[in-house]
Amino acid sequence: MNANPYPRFLCRLIAIKDWIAIMLVTKSMRMMKLAAPPERWTPAGEDPEEHYRKIFDFEKHHFSPRTIWNVFWSTNNYAMPDPVPKVNTRIEYWWGEEERRARKNDLAYTRRVYPQTVPKEFPGLTHAELVLMFPERFYREVTRFLSEK
Repeated sequence: MNANPYPRFLCRLIAIKDWIAIMLVTKSMRMMKLAAPPERWTPAGEDPEEHYRKIFDFEKHHFSPRTIWNVFWSTNNYAMPDPVPKVNTRIEYWWGEEERRARKNDLAYTRRVYPQTVPKEFPGLTHAELVLMFPERFYREVTRFLSEK
């Protein structure tokens, strides 16, 4: 098994950076609002203070520092078989325009391993914004993808 296309030390640095960022953001409401401005990350029709309080309380009571570390480590270091088996299926690689640089190497790897990959950029969005803030649009994109032949 090939751990992933990046050296282990780089994976550890990325995981540490991500873990520290999440730990800082989830320690105070002020940090959370700085990292994810309420005017962008509050769903339409919801009160920003109540919305952020629910998220903050959920994080505090449901995710230990070890759980957060495990999520980042396992996500960033998923073991890919070597060689990666060929698949005959449609693949779309989605990302938000504002995370283009962060996804560049991931997309290149995915397209190298799965040449049939079709890149799809969502203008004006950042990481996870489509699914979190625009669930109806996310649903339309998923159903469009699944209904295409």
